[in-house]
Amino acid sequence: MSPKAFRRLRGGKFSHYEGGHRVPAVAWWPGKIKAGSRSDKLIVGFDLFPTLTDIAGVSKDNPENLDGASFKMHLLEQKDFPDRDIFFGYEPKLGTAMRRGDWKMIVKEENVQLFNLELDPQETTSVADQHPEVTRSMKQAIDRFKTNVTPGS
Repeated sequence: MSPKAFRRLRGGKFSHYEGGHRVPAVAWWPGKIKAGSRSDKLIVGFDLFPTLTDIAGVSKDNPENLDGASFKMHLLEQKDFPDRDIFFGYEPKLGTAMRRGDWKMIVKEENVQLFNLELDPQETTSVADQHPEVTRSMKQAIDRFKTNVTPGS
């Protein structure tokens, strides 16, 4: 996605829409990270701690319930980084958001929005009613996530 395309994304800082958290990152480590390598994988802040402890060789001390996953091998050897459900926040003001592949759901109180980011990266039209199975499955995943997380954390 070009830099201009990022400006067209819906939302901004402190938003669960793509404009609030889809930002490029740069990693530089001469002799370790292949120059010019590029990835479009979704990596979130939760992934930094497990990655850095993995690089430092102390990941065995990480708690079992740690959010995030190490992307060390993706970063250093361009190995595949698996897709997984990613949750963004659990806050009464913003609600909870989730990504599953190209699907994005935002739930705030009883309002459920579902977007297909491949077809609608600007998140202009919720398709929750057109995809009831996806909506049900993702809503259940968000409900399970909320049982393990403290609001505002």
